Amino acid sequence: MNTSLATQEERKTIRAELNIEKWPIFTTSTFKGKSREISREIITEDRKRLSKKVIVGKIADKEVGVLRIFEMKGFYTLIKIWEKAGKPIDKNVNFALHQVAEILKREWGGTTYRQIKNMIDKLRFIPIKWIYSWKVKDGEEEYTLEDGFTILADKRIFEKKESGQMEFSFSSFRFHNAILKNLIENHTKPVYLDVILKLKKEVSILLYRHLDLIMADKNYFERRTRELFSDLELSEYSRPSARKRLLEPVLKELEGVELSTGILNQAKLKMTKNGEDWKVVFKKSPKRFKIEYKRAPGEEEKEGYLKERGEEERLDKIFLGLSQEEQEKLKEEAKGLIIEQYSDGSGGSQEKVNEFFLRDIMVMIKVRELLREREIKNESRH
Repeated sequence: MNTSLATQEERKTIRAELNIEKWPIFTTSTFKGKSREISREIITEDRKRLSKKVIVGKIADKEVGVLRIFEMKGFYTLIKIWEKAGKPIDKNVNFALHQVAEILKREWGGTTYRQIKNMIDKLRFIPIKWIYSWKVKDGEEEYTLEDGFTILADKRIFEKKESGQMEFSFSSFRFHNAILKNLIENHTKPVYLDVILKLKKEVSILLYRHLDLIMADKNYFERRTRELFSDLELSEYSRPSARKRLLEPVLKELEGVELSTGILNQAKLKMTKNGEDWKVVFKKSPKRFKIEYKRAPGEEEKEGYLKERGEEERLDKIFLGLSQEEQEKLKEEAKGLIIEQYSDGSGGSQEKVNEFFLRDIMVMIKVRELLREREIKNESRH
């Protein structure tokens, strides 16, 4: 897996509404239904059973559609635009459809235009009912919004066409007041939009979103695949072998990604003791310096990438010019610093540091940092 330091420019952190993050209201493109009902049963303090529900895409007995992964990306994108506009609460936010395409890294054209317009329509018109499942900041009780709401309370798209071609597109939107209230009062959680946009598999996105929430306060988490798929509302995968087959490439894609509270440095399948199912084991490491999976750069990144690569090659030549003894001494110094940074604070030993951080590529990143520090010190003496 290739890794690199995440720059501030690459990071697109937003604050997403917490109720929407806690419920899997967005589904994959393979879901065949026209509505969804998600239920969770709890025991109240007076020992009664209470069913909490979120119903997506139903008006009375009529099914009007579901919200999919693309709508989730669109929702996050609109939050990004709303935040950049100053977080207004009493007026619509102005934006252009090509601005959404740019954030989503979609090539602008007729197909992209139609997809984004359709996505915004769904956010405006597909209802969500919250039955004992909507919570406000500092509130103990969860409310019922029986009438429900749509994510967007308003959307307006103004288009000007000449000779059948789109010449100008100017739009505006406003979130529903229940969402706005929680966004303003910070009943939210951080979401790394850039990480989500880099993930290729829809199930990877669903699982990443779930793990970012579940592992916010823990470094270790394991779950049988049956229960995990129930958490993600992927109950159509009833056989353990099918769940394993689906998860294998997903876990490979997720291992090493950056969560909002650390690095997901392990995502492995293991057979349960009774042999009846598989379980997934997740481990998170602290985020001392930011490392993230990075795919091959596009044209817009190439110049910066080549410049960075040239600097790495220059420092590597300096390293290779050292004697074997000096090279080993420098690598041991780098390993010592990594162990100090990534140990749990209880003495600092190699056994307490995940092997991910002691791979050669990670050691060489630290070696280059040490070589740069030496150069700076030498320059300051002259």
